[in-house]
Amino acid sequence: MPYLRAHLATLLAVVSLAASGCHDPSSPMASLADAQQRWLRARPAAYRITLLRSCECLYSVPLVIEVRGDSVTAARVQTTGEPVPATTGAAISVDGLFTVVGQALSRRVVQLDATYDPRLGYPTHIYIDYAAPVVDDEIAYSVIAFEPL
Repeated sequence: MPYLRAHLATLLAVVSLAASGCHDPSSPMASLADAQQRWLRARPAAYRITLLRSCECLYSVPLVIEVRGDSVTAARVQTTGEPVPATTGAAISVDGLFTVVGQALSRRVVQLDATYDPRLGYPTHIYIDYAAPVVDDEIAYSVIAFEPL
């Protein structure tokens, strides 16, 4: 159920932005919608990603995240094997990454760059700058490994 809520929220953001007059097929929202469709068709029941989140935040190191269904089932620091507590919010699933992009689109951030896996559609890299004059508000996510389980 959480997956469906997050997915619907992202889709609503994309639809509302599309309704505002942005119909360019190369636009960020069109790219997001296309990638989500590919992901929904190809999404494995369980998978493992290695995710690097770069920001002025906790856990700016590669994390190995396991997902079954729509739930993160395990997360650990890649280099040390140290578990990552769920309460940090650092362990993000592919669906969570789509939500990050959708929220950035709805907020109309200063800069949003997102690339997606050409076959499966999952986000491979996301860069967001929330406000130009603000220092250290930028965040980047890179999926450096993806493995169906």
